[in-house]
Amino acid sequence: NRSSPGARLASVLAHSDSAARIGRAALAGGFVERDVRGLLAGLAGSIPDLDALLRDGGDDDVRAALDVARRREFAAPGAAVLRIDGWIVAPTEARACALIALA
Repeated sequence: NRSSPGARLASVLAHSDSAARIGRAALAGGFVERDVRGLLAGLAGSIPDLDALLRDGGDDDVRAALDVARRREFAAPGAAVLRIDGWIVAPTEARACALIALA
């Protein structure tokens, strides 16, 4: 897939418009890295095979990897969840949403 990482993520998520809104708020509020390279590096920390998934994975594989990372972050002791415009999101979600917003 030759599209940007954000466009690829938007294509697999059912509510990409909402994700883009959350992503814009996350970027504006300084909750996440502000550039694609930094966002991808942050996501790679929670989804080690991210590059291969975005390049070669099916939509279900990408959604599943995001979901596993999100659940792990929420379940972690002292979970570092973010409150962005009334939404409570995991850092992985915030980064994915920011990539969608930048696409």
